Amino acid sequence: RKGYMKQDTWTKAQTHELQYHSNCKLRANPRVWEEGSRTLFRGLGVPDNIEGKNILDVGCGSRLRTAIFSEKNTVVGVDPLISKYKDLPFSNVLSFEHYSEPAETLIPELANRFDLVFCLNVLDHCLSPALVIQRIYSYLREGGALYLWTDTGKHDEMHSTDFGVNELHAYLVSAGFIVLRFTQGVDPLNFASKTAPDGRRCGEPCLPGVTCLVAHARKPLQAATQARS
Repeated sequence: RKGYMKQDTWTKAQTHELQYHSNCKLRANPRVWEEGSRTLFRGLGVPDNIEGKNILDVGCGSRLRTAIFSEKNTVVGVDPLISKYKDLPFSNVLSFEHYSEPAETLIPELANRFDLVFCLNVLDHCLSPALVIQRIYSYLREGGALYLWTDTGKHDEMHSTDFGVNELHAYLVSAGFIVLRFTQGVDPLNFASKTAPDGRRCGEPCLPGVTCLVAHARKPLQAATQARS
C-alpha cells in the first residue's frame, strides 16, 4: 500500500540503522551534536527557553536531540532500537525515561501526557506513517503541539516509503490535528522563516528526487472539537 513499508524491509532496515548509529561521528561529538540540535529547533521555531513541559521524542535514536531541553522540562524517548542503542558509548538514552518500541506500538502510559512531541527525520523509516501520527495524537494533551520533519522520495536500505505531501497532510488531518504550518521542499532549518522551497536539507542540497516535508500541528482543545461536531 502507498505510504507503507513492508515488514521484511523494515526488519532489515533496523540492522542498517544500528550500524549507522554505531559509526555516527556526529552523535559521538557532544558539542557538535548539541549545537546542531539547537540550530534545528530554532529553525523549526521552537523557543530556547521552554520550561515545565512534558516532551516526547518519537524515533529519538541513540542520542536524543531533545536532551537540550531536559534541564527545565521532562523528556521521554521512544525508539525500536533503544535496547541496543543504550550500549553505544555516546548514547544518552538511559538518562531519560525511554521505551524500546516501534513508533506504531501503542504505549498506554504515554496517553494524553505531552505538551510537545517531536518526530524528526523518522517517518520515512516507519512501517506505517499514518499509524505513527495517530499514536502521536493520542500521546498529546489537548492543545499540545507536534513538530514533524521527514524526507520523502528516498529509497535505500533504511528508507522505503512513498508518501508525499498530500498523503502526509491527510494523515495529520485524519488523526485529528489542526495543521498550523506545512512546507514542502523547505530546509527544516528555515521552516519558521521561509515558505518558498529552497531544495536544501540541514544546510546541504537535497539528493535528487528527495524533498523535506515539515509540519507544525496542534491537537485541538475539547471545546473546539465539540464546536465543530
